[in-house]
Amino acid sequence: PRNLSTRFYVNGIQYQGAMSVFHCRDNKVMIVNDVAIEDYVKSIVSLTVEEPLAKEALAAVVIAARTEAFAKVKANANTKRPWDT
Repeated sequence: PRNLSTRFYVNGIQYQGAMSVFHCRDNKVMIVNDVAIEDYVKSIVSLTVEEPLAKEALAAVVIAARTEAFAKVKANANTKRPWDT
């Protein structure tokens, strides 16, 4: 599915976003999940922040997560595997 609102399961884990499937060597399959940056940041922050934070502290965590995500995208933009971000 190429729709960003699609939900699918792989090994019992639910993913949301567009999905691409690639055939790799040794008859393996690679599934790439394409999500919007804000959805990715929400999922990362919800996994890393265990306790409620003050509004300003949460904003700082979100900014750091977004900055790291964009840095990974930029670093991998010219590679053969740009999805490794």
